[in-house]
Amino acid sequence: MEICFAMKEKGCGALETGCPGFDECPFYRTRAEVDASRKKANERIRRLPRETQEHISETYYFGRMPWLEKAAVADV
Repeated sequence: MEICFAMKEKGCGALETGCPGFDECPFYRTRAEVDASRKKANERIRRLPRETQEHISETYYFGRMPWLEKAAVADV
């Protein structure tokens, strides 16, 4: 079984109570699963109107638009 994306040096980075084990953890995902999920979310955000993207950017990303940065790098 692959290591969970949330596993840090001192334990689980997603849960404050510690890791319950990969079989029982509702947050367990591999790095590949997290990357695929993030890519899919970024693709959805890129399709939204510019005003909505700006709102998301200001609300959650301190004014950055990482979904556009990733697309620019991938297209090169």
